[in-house]
Amino acid sequence: MAELDEFLDGESRPPAKGTLGTESRWLHFCDLDLRSGRLLVIDPSFAPYEQDGLLVDLPVTRYTVSAKVLDYGTEKRVSRLQVVTRLAEATLGPEIGKTWSDTARTGVCDYQLYKEAWGDDERGWQIVGPTLEELSSGVAVLDEAAGAILPFLESGFGDGEFPVFELLDGHSNSRVGIEVQFIAQGEPYPF
Repeated sequence: MAELDEFLDGESRPPAKGTLGTESRWLHFCDLDLRSGRLLVIDPSFAPYEQDGLLVDLPVTRYTVSAKVLDYGTEKRVSRLQVVTRLAEATLGPEIGKTWSDTARTGVCDYQLYKEAWGDDERGWQIVGPTLEELSSGVAVLDEAAGAILPFLESGFGDGEFPVFELLDGHSNSRVGIEVQFIAQGEPYPF
């Protein structure tokens, strides 16, 4: 998380409406072990129910979670979130669905592990609620030993619906990850 945190750190103030940003390289956020082969992309403030996010089948392995950030000179916004196998030479594939956020944050988790560790809503909220109240980006931990974690980031300019693309291996053309696009390339600052 340090690499992304360092890039986002610092004072910010809104730039002029219409300002164009400069996109960063991929910045490492954390690693995520996907043990069930089912990745859930969801607003972290929602309980891990399939109907509230986008469920994607991926190979069982360790993934790197990274983000790109648009720097508008006086403010920085997360523009893309990527979850990809560590050794893949990934290329952007077609859109496979959409995810949405109601709290200006988007997270990813191993659906089965996170759902099992969540238990009922009261138990889940007691554990992750303080993290979500304290941080705009971070890792919600339900059961670290079991792999029930949910890395989450601020989603672009806030709430909304966002396209999710599959990432394909450059050699075999098989799915090796996903990419969520919060801010389209070249999109000006809207406020």
